[in-house]
Amino acid sequence: MIRTLLLLAAFTLALPAAADARPNTRNLSCAATQALIAREGAITLSTGRHTFNRFVSGGAICGPLARAVPTFTPTADERHCRLLTCQRFRSMDGRR
Repeated sequence: MIRTLLLLAAFTLALPAAADARPNTRNLSCAATQALIAREGAITLSTGRHTFNRFVSGGAICGPLARAVPTFTPTADERHCRLLTCQRFRSMDGRR
């Protein structure tokens, strides 16, 4: 019983650290954010306190049914840093 409680306590203490593990674009410069994405190829970054997005270095990362499209997100030094995300192609009838 004590062992279970200790494991539960350790897991609970680790949760905030895991939540902070994702880099936040608001703490990085635009150039640093772009370099991080280029290095990783694709990465999920926090863009605000409760928001996040998956950013990619180019269209090849998106797969055959999607393309890379520009998006803008705030960084430490720019309000609108240009990055890329994947967007699925629309079919001929307008459905995804």
